Amino acid sequence: MTAYPPPPPPPPPTEEGGPVSSESKTWALIGWALGLIGAIIVMATKKEDKYAMFWAKQSLVLSIGYLVIYFVLLFLSFVFWPLSYLTYLVGLGVLIVWIIGVIKSYRGEWYKFPVLYDIAKGISL
Repeated sequence: MTAYPPPPPPPPPTEEGGPVSSESKTWALIGWALGLIGAIIVMATKKEDKYAMFWAKQSLVLSIGYLVIYFVLLFLSFVFWPLSYLTYLVGLGVLIVWIIGVIKSYRGEWYKFPVLYDIAKGISL
């Protein structure tokens, strides 16, 4: 009989994986649920917590992106008033993304929102 060597150990968890402590889940929830203010608080106080920073960066991108789109649409709605209805649809979309983020951040999931994560991973502190 030939003896086979033992399988290699699993790779260490990367930034987007691995177990998450309940404290990290709480900070991620604060960073996501409080929007721009929560993201700034988490990014200023929990730089070493990868999970909290993962969610805080996505929250920062969502909050700033929503504010920019909202004010652009608000300005344009003075010129062309039907665009004011679009602000409500954008707000509803952001609300849905926010609710999904609240649930997933507190469950301990490393969920990457398609556009938000791509922009957020470029943020380095």
